[in-house]
Amino acid sequence: SQSEEEYAEKLSGKIQRRSVTAYAILEQERLLAIGASFGLDTTFSGNRELTLMKRAVGCGYKVNFIFVCVESLALCQVRILERVDSGGHAVPAEDVSRRYSRSLRNLASAFDLAERVFILDNTEEKRRLLLSVEHGRERETSPSALRKSRRAQKKIPYLPHKRPNLQNK
Repeated sequence: SQSEEEYAEKLSGKIQRRSVTAYAILEQERLLAIGASFGLDTTFSGNRELTLMKRAVGCGYKVNFIFVCVESLALCQVRILERVDSGGHAVPAEDVSRRYSRSLRNLASAFDLAERVFILDNTEEKRRLLLSVEHGRERETSPSALRKSRRAQKKIPYLPHKRPNLQNK
């Protein structure tokens, strides 16, 4: 059972997070309305991000999409536990699982909306560029990354067998 103080603290944190989110959305809308450039850091697991990208394209924005991923849900969960051990915030396992799968599902739509797409693998200590696409044309693909990725094709849908139709260089 929680004390009133613990409950109030927990509720305050939820309200604060919602306020920050609401402010961020209002700021994105303001920047979109005036045609200013801006960036967005997201898990890319919701519909709002895709809707924002569609609206930005409709307003004449050139959308650049950078997707940083790891090869498994388990690794995401390990990284979060490491972050918590270092004083960072926790994320419930069911949220991580839901966000991981949704972000991968949303990825195909990003290819259709963005002028430039960069897929980065953050599985190892050093982040690697897996794929670069500009105007629907594949610009760069790391052969060693693709060889390694074939082992994970069932887990990561953006890999070669699942990628949208891209034109060669």
